[in-house]
Amino acid sequence: MDFNSVFDAAMIIGDLAIEKAMASKFRLQLKDGGNLDIKAIFDVKLEPDNGRDNRAIFIAEEGALTVLNCRINKTQVEGASVQTPLGERHVADVFYPDATTSVIVLCTRSRGRHDGNFLK
Repeated sequence: MDFNSVFDAAMIIGDLAIEKAMASKFRLQLKDGGNLDIKAIFDVKLEPDNGRDNRAIFIAEEGALTVLNCRINKTQVEGASVQTPLGERHVADVFYPDATTSVIVLCTRSRGRHDGNFLK
């Protein structure tokens, strides 16, 4: 029995449970005219918890979509638009905080890469 495969399987099961409880369906309208349907957790403002000594990779002031168990291709979704509970947003960047998670950073206007209202 390989420990890594058992741990990886447990992480996938945990992520699926979180996704089922917290994720919603979103449709990214790609710049090439196509669509990409995803299940993601919409964060209104992704920032560190004040009660913890964690350092955030970034602060997404205009929202972020966290996709579990899926690697979103950054070049495919750059500049895509998506309807969120707060209105239309555009993809500013994509980060990969771990091997199985993609965080899509959103901005209010279509902008080039690394030019949204967020701090890195």
